[in-house]
Amino acid sequence: MNRLHATTIDDLTRALLEREYEIVQFSGHGNEEGFLLEDRNLAGKSMLVSAREIAYMLHETSPHLKAAIFISCYSADSISELVNDAHYVVTIKGSAD
Repeated sequence: MNRLHATTIDDLTRALLEREYEIVQFSGHGNEEGFLLEDRNLAGKSMLVSAREIAYMLHETSPHLKAAIFISCYSADSISELVNDAHYVVTIKGSAD
C-alpha cells in the first residue's frame, strides 16, 4: 500500500509511474468538473484536475487496474471518463457529507 497526503499532480504522477496498481483510491475534494489536488506553487491551495486527466494517467500507468475508488463530492459526474480504465469504479453522487 502506498498512501499520499496533500498530494499534488506531480506526486500522483510520480506514484503511478513508480509501480503498477490494481486498486487506486482517491479520498479528497471534488466538484462537477473534476478533482482538487494540492497546488504545487501555492501551499494550502488547490488546483482542479479534470476527470479526463486522471483517467488518462490511470490508463497510461495502470493497465491492470481492477478498481478505482473516488470518495469525493460529485465524483459520479466523472464516471463517463473513469469507467473505461478499471473493472470497478466507485464514486459519490452529489455532495459527500
